[in-house]
Amino acid sequence: MPKKVVNICVKPEMKSNFNYALENVNRFIDKEFHHHLVDAGKKIQITNGENILILDSSLENESPIEFARQLKKRSLKTKILLLISAGVPRTDIIGAIKDGVVSGALIMPFTAKQVEDYINRL
Repeated sequence: MPKKVVNICVKPEMKSNFNYALENVNRFIDKEFHHHLVDAGKKIQITNGENILILDSSLENESPIEFARQLKKRSLKTKILLLISAGVPRTDIIGAIKDGVVSGALIMPFTAKQVEDYINRL
């Protein structure tokens, strides 16, 4: 069984939390961390296969939900798990879920088990 490719676009201070959260699924995934949407988008475009993107909705100076919309237009196979934090407009989140832009959403704070469960489902 081929490994799932997981691109994680979160703030640098969250990297260790995700390493811990994904500890139990490391043998089934290839993960790569990105701190900017542009980097994640380039990586996904290069692989052009079935990817999972974990996307932090609170990245500063960037629009993660709009990025997700644009990415889905180019790469329908990409599954996006949106990490929802305070301050993100509720209507944006609901719209992204209804439109099928995101495959799942987790409200911060979340547990390692919740992240693991989503990765296994996607």
